[in-house]
Amino acid sequence: MRIVIIADVMDTGLGGMKTYADNLVRCIPEVDTINEYYIINLTRTDCDRNVSFISIPYTRYPGKFFIRKFWQVPKKIRSLKPDVVLETTHIGPFFLPKGVKRLTVIHDLSTFIHPKHYTWINRMSERMLLPGIIRRADHLITVSESTKRDIQTLFDVASDRLTVIPLGVEEIFRPTRDQAILDKYGVVRPYFLHVGTIQPRKNIEMLVDAYERFRDANPMKVQLVLVGKIGWKSERVIDKIKKSQYSSDIIQTGHVAKEELPVFYSMCNLFVFPSHYEGFGLPLLEALACGAACVSADNSSLREVGGDRVNYYGGGNHFDLSQAMINFSLRDQTNLDPLAMHSKVFSWEKMTTKTVKVLENTSQ
Repeated sequence: MRIVIIADVMDTGLGGMKTYADNLVRCIPEVDTINEYYIINLTRTDCDRNVSFISIPYTRYPGKFFIRKFWQVPKKIRSLKPDVVLETTHIGPFFLPKGVKRLTVIHDLSTFIHPKHYTWINRMSERMLLPGIIRRADHLITVSESTKRDIQTLFDVASDRLTVIPLGVEEIFRPTRDQAILDKYGVVRPYFLHVGTIQPRKNIEMLVDAYERFRDANPMKVQLVLVGKIGWKSERVIDKIKKSQYSSDIIQTGHVAKEELPVFYSMCNLFVFPSHYEGFGLPLLEALACGAACVSADNSSLREVGGDRVNYYGGGNHFDLSQAMINFSLRDQTNLDPLAMHSKVFSWEKMTTKTVKVLENTSQ
């Protein structure tokens, strides 16, 4: 069977979608030695056993994104004559011959559920394109039962057209200590940690409010460390941080190398995840794998990821979150090996094996 995977996000992304595509492509040669794979991307042209990378760069013409998405990529796919095409970020595939099966991964529907957290171009493009993509897809993969319910509610998709395949956690995410890395970013212990792009959906404004209330009520000096790049509509939270009376103790690291991230998770006193909505919630899984004590909002997919090892708060205000932060000594509640426990359930190899099975079933 000949399979094409559209994986532009390997070159253009930094978040969970890139992690998904990177690990899917990495694991394919290990779990499937029979089928033939072509990976559409922007830069790579090498080959790894039965996986070939095909680079389709942007043109120099105006509208280069649309030219590539709606003409260059479909043209190349047609020339490859695949049995099935997998789109890893739910935007496409477009303009394929009728005989080619389409499989699309939908990570979340946050632009539909929380539209105010996105720019108008994000909202418009998703609302224009996604209904048709879902309608044309022969099968859909999603990463959590929560997102599956969202898809069925919003688009009336039958259960037999949907398969839930949870994400995995890489082996690099395990208890790791290195004070030199924290020193590099001006981080001292104790500290609360948040990992994720600075954008409204992550609810960092409320986290700052809760942190301020914690500091007001607690004589202990605890830093708040925000790991992640600046995203869209972040002006309000950045302004809030600057105006905070504790601004000198709120550390914004920007994007950090993956090799450094386990140290931040492992050495924090508490990982805090107040997100309004997550299709999966990969940072929560990574934090647990590193042995971090975790407090999380109780919504969307987060209980699927955190299970009974996370302290959830149900309220939508900073008072509930700050109270959970005040009780952050829960770090000592368990002696379980965090990585061993979670790797049994959340594995990139398992995810890839299940995805290959869906690809094979879809092509028939």
